[in-house]
Amino acid sequence: MDKEFIRSAIIETLRNELNTLSSAALASKLEATDENNKQEGKYDMRAQSAAYLAEGQAKLAADLAIAIEAYRTLPLLQQPTPFATVGSLVTLSHKSAKNVYFIGPTRGGLELDIKGNTYHRYHSKFTCWTRTA
Repeated sequence: MDKEFIRSAIIETLRNELNTLSSAALASKLEATDENNKQEGKYDMRAQSAAYLAEGQAKLAADLAIAIEAYRTLPLLQQPTPFATVGSLVTLSHKSAKNVYFIGPTRGGLELDIKGNTYHRYHSKFTCWTRTA
């Protein structure tokens, strides 16, 4: 599997997620400042809740932008090494199972489909993408 192709697919997925999140953050901000969301009583928290949501979405969007840059600038090792590091593509086999891992710099919990193979990234000290062959 071509590491550059995997990286491009990761970046595209993260950019799509960023676009969706940015749109949602803008909608939440507009809702927070909408005249129809003015407080109607001392327990009415609609505008404040929308503002908190917009702030959280904006922070997540900033994190996604950082992740995109981390993957964009990630050096990809072309030669095999005796150790696994960020940017490595690692194959592990056990009995009839074969797993391929792409070790990335950030953003766990993402699932990606590349050429019919599903890659999962797990939360850990480093990021892994795995494909079960």
